[in-house]
Amino acid sequence: MSRVSFVALMAAVAVLSATAAEAADIYGGSAPPPVQPYGGSAYLPSSPSNWNGAYLGAQGGMAWGSARNKVKGVSTRSADTSGGNVGLYGGVNANVGANFVVGAEADINYSGENGTSVNGGKAYRAGSDWNGTVRGRVGVAFDRIMPYATGGIAFVDNGVRGNGNSSSSTEVGMALGAGVEGKITDRVSAKLEYMYLGTPDGSHTLGKQKVESDQSSNILRLGAAYKF
Repeated sequence: MSRVSFVALMAAVAVLSATAAEAADIYGGSAPPPVQPYGGSAYLPSSPSNWNGAYLGAQGGMAWGSARNKVKGVSTRSADTSGGNVGLYGGVNANVGANFVVGAEADINYSGENGTSVNGGKAYRAGSDWNGTVRGRVGVAFDRIMPYATGGIAFVDNGVRGNGNSSSSTEVGMALGAGVEGKITDRVSAKLEYMYLGTPDGSHTLGKQKVESDQSSNILRLGAAYKF
């Protein structure tokens, strides 16, 4: 074989080898090695955060709203109410699919919310000493951050003071809210939450006076929980 033919054969083999290697890369060849950051270890994208499990936490914030004391035969006026709200909460979450989280939560809170209205020249003080809820939650997880909506049943203390007497009752109504929760660590999370509590009228007897008190509350609070 002449030297020219040998060189031409080697060139053809080289071209065919390069072509075959390129085809292998396109049609199922091995993937290129992962990009190496400055630290030297391969970069591996983090998996979505796991929200599964039960948790228990504490929360606190401010409550505000209105109370309308309806006194028979006397003009009715509303009172603006406000006060602190602190308590405990707990629940359970479950991941559904890649990003959705569903769960259930309950809480019990001390409330200092109250306000005064004047009806027929007499002062009536309305307020609530405590409240609690049992709710469902639905959230969308963006790794360690989860905005959510929540709703369920509210249990609210409905109290009135006037004519030198006081009366209270427990009313059952609705709780609606929304918030955002973020994971500080795999076990500890924090939340910012708004909650609306609405209940039917509470019926009270203050001495010989019959009073109906219609109260509603808005609550803005911060919380922190530990996941078990």
